[in-house]
Amino acid sequence: EGYYYCQCPNEYYGKNCEWKRKAGCETNPCMNGGHCLEEWKQRDGKNFKCACPAGFTGERCEVNIDDCHMDGINVCVNGGYCIDGVANYTCKCPPGFTGTNCEKDVDECRLFGNSLCQNGGTCINEHGGYKC
Repeated sequence: EGYYYCQCPNEYYGKNCEWKRKAGCETNPCMNGGHCLEEWKQRDGKNFKCACPAGFTGERCEVNIDDCHMDGINVCVNGGYCIDGVANYTCKCPPGFTGTNCEKDVDECRLFGNSLCQNGGTCINEHGGYKC
């Protein structure tokens, strides 16, 4: 018998192209709301691609992006504690600071007046606090 070779379309394989590859999206490989896109790539064996929603990355959208660190630096300043969310974050600010990233110094003297100081002392605002 003679030798022959069939060049199969991407979605088929086998000596006579008799087998159909299972579509990559049939198994719902994308996580966290990722949208699966069919791809036919014989070389790497992967036959799908995931389009990830905001806040997720990875081949299957399995990695929650750490929104608390931009370029390795904590987004919360002045000692603020960052809580990562999905495509967002929340900073818990220490006393004396406020703002999305704890970037604003609370002016306690303006907020409470001289009532913070006893015996006629004058309130003086400081970075992250006050003194009398």
